[in-house]
Amino acid sequence: MELQAADFPSEFFKVQPDSLVEECIARFIDRTGNDALAMETCVSCARELATSQMTLLSLDAIPNCHLLAPFEPHPAHELTGGFCCTHKP
Repeated sequence: MELQAADFPSEFFKVQPDSLVEECIARFIDRTGNDALAMETCVSCARELATSQMTLLSLDAIPNCHLLAPFEPHPAHELTGGFCCTHKP
């Protein structure tokens, strides 16, 4: 099957303006750069999540924080304000 020029819209092979190409590259860099891909560890569940998904709260502002307190203390627990929270090394 041979392709004909009529098979493609006239805009398909049109050269895009430099400003559009530069904008696309800038948007790509913004979405794949270090800041966009930065990860943090959640102190309550210890999952590693994108920084953009995290919310910074003081320990007093965590909803239902009583659920982070251990039922039975253990010597290996490192409690912060009476709660089991993960710590960055």
